[in-house]
Amino acid sequence: MTDLATPPATGDDTASTPVAPARAESSAPSASAEPALATAPTAPTAPTAPASPTAPLEWAPAEKVQRHPWRRTLFIGIPVAAVAAVAWYFGTTLIAPGMVVGNVAVGGLTVDAATAKINAAVAETPLLLSVDGAEALLTGAQLGAQVDAGPLAAGALASHPLWKIGSWFPSHGATLRPDLDAALTTDALREAFPETSVAPVNAGLTYDPASLSFVAADGVDGRGVPRGAVRSALIAALNDAEPAERVEIAPAAVAPELPSSAAHTRAAVLNGMLDTIGFYVGSDRAVPIDRAVAASWITVEPDAATGIFRFTVDGSGLPAIVATLPEQVNRAPVDAQEVVNSAGDVLQVVGAGVVGRELVGTDGVADAFTAQLNAGSANYQLDVTEIPFGIAALHRRIEVDISDQRTYLFENDELVRSWSVSTGVPGHDTNLGRFKVFAHVRIQDMGSEAAGYLTKDVPWVSYYNGDEAFHGAYWHNNFGHPMSHGCVNMRLPEAKFVYEWAPIGTEVWVHG
Repeated sequence: MTDLATPPATGDDTASTPVAPARAESSAPSASAEPALATAPTAPTAPTAPASPTAPLEWAPAEKVQRHPWRRTLFIGIPVAAVAAVAWYFGTTLIAPGMVVGNVAVGGLTVDAATAKINAAVAETPLLLSVDGAEALLTGAQLGAQVDAGPLAAGALASHPLWKIGSWFPSHGATLRPDLDAALTTDALREAFPETSVAPVNAGLTYDPASLSFVAADGVDGRGVPRGAVRSALIAALNDAEPAERVEIAPAAVAPELPSSAAHTRAAVLNGMLDTIGFYVGSDRAVPIDRAVAASWITVEPDAATGIFRFTVDGSGLPAIVATLPEQVNRAPVDAQEVVNSAGDVLQVVGAGVVGRELVGTDGVADAFTAQLNAGSANYQLDVTEIPFGIAALHRRIEVDISDQRTYLFENDELVRSWSVSTGVPGHDTNLGRFKVFAHVRIQDMGSEAAGYLTKDVPWVSYYNGDEAFHGAYWHNNFGHPMSHGCVNMRLPEAKFVYEWAPIGTEVWVHG
């Protein structure tokens, strides 16, 4: 097959310049190009012009190298992100410049570092105090000054973080208000100013066996440098823009740590417990506890730190008392008593009913009462089951037998009492019949000048028929024989018994 790529020979010398041989079809520039046989035949290709001796021979343009933009971004973005992360970290963990707590500069610090700096400032701040011409230099540490610096530092960061540029250099910050240790401050001031210091006397509280009561002893004020003024001076030194170099403080009365009011208040509580201590069923103190015994269980402890008298109750003696509760609490019901007539009408209630009761149990009572006593309550309510009472009807009546000059008192048809009496003499006979008591008079004069007799101060009068009555007769002792103007005379004790025993409505039968 003829090489179509080879030009024909000519007479021109220049035609002898070598020409690159044609490549076989199998070395076509693109393996993906479709074969020539897939299209219609074409004319032979004209020879190509000779190329520059230095230029590479190629069938297609050289492939361009692809540059990836993201690689460049990667190399630039990594340091930018790192810087941003660092900026975020410090911006959210450091306090803004110019921030102060009191007079303590905390700008640019972490919360922990700011806390430590605030605590150091409170401890190291000096106070030059002048009292009655004497001077002493004391620090916050000597006074036991303490402040909760952590929340203050955290608050400074929360309101003025570094990232929040608008919060830099605020006009003011939080105020430092340290508390002073009472004991350390008192000791330091007494040592610094001994000439002005007189220790106060604390109030006291003791049990007096003679009066069976707790007795309070009043406290006595001392004299010295007031702690409140010293604290105010320290607060000013920690917060004022220009703190005073020297602070003048006048001596003042120093109250005792345990004041009189605390002793009297606790005495009232404890004595109130002794007044009421016991086991109750409702409002009834069913089982009282001896006052002296209860007082022996109480221990009083003065607490100078809080200014109060604390107390504790040892309930180890309670189980023995609890064991006796059933026999002291349990009781049978008592029926109510009502005086009635023969028709059953109630004339008088002479005995109120009493509800019976039975203790439910005693398990845990001693421990529960001990806990209640330690809480200041001395009334322990018992759990009981109530048993209702019934009603007893008492049908009372009185008989007077003229024939034997005797009175008989019956209750539910049973003879209760009987004694001799004096009824009306002839001409003033006592009326026979059935009557009812209708009035009681404790004492009165009987008779009149018109009647021909007048008896003063007749006692225990119970009227049952017009002006006829049972009453006491102090002017004779001839009972068993007629002696009256129609009344039924009795000895004074017996007349009083009828007066109290026979209510209004009691039936009376006078017969011969």
